[in-house]
Amino acid sequence: MEENVIQEEKNDNIDNVLYSVSDEYLAKKKRNRIISYSIISFIVFALATVIIVMSCIKIDLRPQFMGRVLSYRVTIANSEVMTIDENSEEYDEFNKLYLNSFKSQYLTALFTGKLGGYSIEDRKENFYVNNTTSPSSELKSMLGENYVRVTFAETNKILNSNGSEFVSSFIGQKFTFNELYFNLSTNDSQQDLTLYLGGILEGTSAIRIIEIKVPANTYQLYKFVTEEI
Repeated sequence: MEENVIQEEKNDNIDNVLYSVSDEYLAKKKRNRIISYSIISFIVFALATVIIVMSCIKIDLRPQFMGRVLSYRVTIANSEVMTIDENSEEYDEFNKLYLNSFKSQYLTALFTGKLGGYSIEDRKENFYVNNTTSPSSELKSMLGENYVRVTFAETNKILNSNGSEFVSSFIGQKFTFNELYFNLSTNDSQQDLTLYLGGILEGTSAIRIIEIKVPANTYQLYKFVTEEI
């Protein structure tokens, strides 16, 4: 009888030890699970915060070698309808819309591969009709019927996206410019916009068409002009 009691006490002790070990194991497992959930939650929160912040950041995709604009001349349906210079009442608003046309959300530019990059191509066609400041027939055919002529306050060098000076692929010479044209979009969306620069060939009077493609949305400029006229 006494042996049975002793055996029962041993069994109870063993059960208590097992329960204690089991409780400790479960408690430790629960703590680890809580810590894991906390770490995952922190990482998710941090990533969400980064994405939200980055989606609010806008970057300027306009080539940075372009200086201060002196005037804008706007053509709609092949008729020049507006000239805006620094003394014009509309200059500040139009200039702001022009600059904003090249701004994009950082994430959009990052995922579309447009972050700070642009391509340049020089063409053999003339920028102006000979001995005039009117766009050549080749240039007009590229512009369509709605476009803007931009005149800069100073003559600027044409630079690649890496900051080096652009050199002609035809004759190995550099260019400067003080005017460009771009077309106006009737659709409110960002798309590849071609800037047509009047490239003044170094050491000559020749002015060639230089194309630069950048992401932009010019619809607000088109809307501004068509609502004004």
